[in-house]
Amino acid sequence: MASPIKHKFIRIPHIPLGDMMKEIGRSPHVDWALTLIVSTIIAAILIGMGIYLYIQIEQGKFNSTEKSSQSSSQNFNKKELDALMIIFDEKARITQEAKRGYTGPKDPSL
Repeated sequence: MASPIKHKFIRIPHIPLGDMMKEIGRSPHVDWALTLIVSTIIAAILIGMGIYLYIQIEQGKFNSTEKSSQSSSQNFNKKELDALMIIFDEKARITQEAKRGYTGPKDPSL
């Protein structure tokens, strides 16, 4: 950091590339530069993959693996529905009791 570069009142230190690895975690300038470089590389890779996928779809080389013609059929089980309705009715009864007032144990001193 012998000769900082002055640019409109902002001092940006000049750190040689070999010394940069030693300064990770110590110098915020190095940390921010490393963060921006890595973020730019990741963004470029994602943009490139998106463009490649778009071109493949436009040319018709990429097709969906999902088959939409098959419909899944579910069996209706009346016993399970009745058991579920009993559970929900019990929950509704408890909720109505809670709305009416205090439902905890009574005060033994009264």
